[in-house]
Amino acid sequence: GKERLLPICRDLAMRALGVSSQSGTTDECVAHLVDVEQRGLALSFEAFLGFLLSCEKDGEWEKSVDFLFYVVEKDLSKGWLVDGSSLQIPHTDTTEEIASLGRPTRQDLMDALEITMRTCNASGKFGVSLLCAQRFALMPGMEIQLEESSGPSAKLSQIFQSLSALSHSPIDFLATICATLVASNCTRALHDLERLVSETLAPAEDPESFLGTKQSFDQTELWADFLENARILNAIANEPDSLSSNNREIFSHACSRTFAQASAGGDPSAALVFLEWMLPSTPLQKESTLSLMRKIASTYQASDDLTAEIMDALITNGQHIEALEIFGEATAENSDLANWLSSSNRAVRALFQVGRENDARALFEKAVESKCHPDTFVVTAQGFLAKGQHDAVFAIYKRGLKNVCLSEHLSMLALQAVSSSKGSTLISDKMKRTKQIVVAVAKLTGVHGWSEQHYWHLKNVLKFGPLRWLMKWSQVDSVFLDELELALKTLEHRSATGLQPISDLLHSVARAAATADYEAVLSRRPDLKLVPRSQHAWASELQRIATMAEDTSLFDDAEFVSDLAMGFTKAGCREDFLKVVKRSLREGLALRDEVLEEAAKIASEAQTPSHAFKVSE
Repeated sequence: GKERLLPICRDLAMRALGVSSQSGTTDECVAHLVDVEQRGLALSFEAFLGFLLSCEKDGEWEKSVDFLFYVVEKDLSKGWLVDGSSLQIPHTDTTEEIASLGRPTRQDLMDALEITMRTCNASGKFGVSLLCAQRFALMPGMEIQLEESSGPSAKLSQIFQSLSALSHSPIDFLATICATLVASNCTRALHDLERLVSETLAPAEDPESFLGTKQSFDQTELWADFLENARILNAIANEPDSLSSNNREIFSHACSRTFAQASAGGDPSAALVFLEWMLPSTPLQKESTLSLMRKIASTYQASDDLTAEIMDALITNGQHIEALEIFGEATAENSDLANWLSSSNRAVRALFQVGRENDARALFEKAVESKCHPDTFVVTAQGFLAKGQHDAVFAIYKRGLKNVCLSEHLSMLALQAVSSSKGSTLISDKMKRTKQIVVAVAKLTGVHGWSEQHYWHLKNVLKFGPLRWLMKWSQVDSVFLDELELALKTLEHRSATGLQPISDLLHSVARAAATADYEAVLSRRPDLKLVPRSQHAWASELQRIATMAEDTSLFDDAEFVSDLAMGFTKAGCREDFLKVVKRSLREGLALRDEVLEEAAKIASEAQTPSHAFKVSE
């Protein structure tokens, strides 16, 4: 049995499990690893890699991360891993016996990091992958020096460059790093690495294969700040006794903001990993999040913000029950929900998502009784709306109006509920409710023309009939021109005030240019001042729209690109049409058939090979 296994047999078993094609081997490796530690035995580096490879096969990213740092920290601090290439494994983990066989180098340990990062990436945990690389580089014993004057983003680039230089295979490690940065939208860090990639790759290889495709936005600074904050807070967390009571409260709030950064970066799992790193190293057996939260609450001051952000990360990860347990634990001694506003809102959301609507309403009532806040009304209305309980949403809205807790967000939810409601509700009653909601929110915000200002949001909330009535657009046959006029007016205003264009506005103009037969009705609408009235005017407008769209992700949207291309065709802009089509096809967008047919027609007229406009199989 396992109790009688010699160290070398146990060690070989872990190696074999890692390289075998069999799945589900991680738990067996865990059992071997725990047994090794409990018996005070040494562990070969090859067996450690076998364990990490089992995690990679099984998608066990959490176990891979936990054991990577537990094992590496223990090895760097007092020695544990040995070179097992000679198949000699000492019976104890004493320094003398380990030294006699040799220990893994820093380059060897890089292999373990790369496997863990690959495991995280395969599970979509790109933030955790970045966090692992940063923490690994700054561990005592890795001896990686960073320039003190560098900002967080520059430090991130330095870390990756230093780690790649340590790796046995810099090219493979750079590929793993670049895949992580691409998925995390860290384009600035990718550009910083471009020089290193170009210098490292052989001339025949293409750096673009490592740098990925064009990104729609850049979260380099966000992730760099999160990693830097996590590093600092982790260092403080290792000396909790040195914190005063006031500093513990500050530390708690700082941790909550760091959690929020991870969620904003699209990977709340990174926050949950960071949660475990806020406490000194624990034995190999993984503790529950609730257990960790209890320890943090006793070590630091677990504020409402920190509790809420932990709950948010858990809920986003689908761990609703754990989030509710943490809420119950946090509010057990201090049950006044006025002190737990953000956490209460997360709990209401979690209750709705696990189907406990009655409990969610009860918690809403208790929270409002303790402290009336608009956010509580919003999260409750969202829960009822998701369940299709439209009358309940409107009731929450009326309660918020009565309690002076109205907000624009709550008003939008009420409008959506009224528009979506079915059954015996009369059309006239819907119109009446819609008008009441709009009048109330316009009074609240003090904005004249509130409906016009929020049209593009309302368009996603209301059906077009009520929306047209609300906007007082009476000429049915030219309503699309009213919308186009509003889009151009809004774009003009945003441009004059230095605001970024809204994607919906740009797409609306492109769609009108491509599909609307505006010439037939434009002569009857002299009141419209901004709608183009000539082919030349449309050409100028579309070129302006294309320039604005460069600052958005619209060129990744096949429908927008198709509309823009057809608009250029109607405006007689062949060169602009071809430029847009060629660019989009190179990036693999599936444009509409009418666009491809028009491109083929132009190509035949210009005697350009028509296959240049076909999407590759």
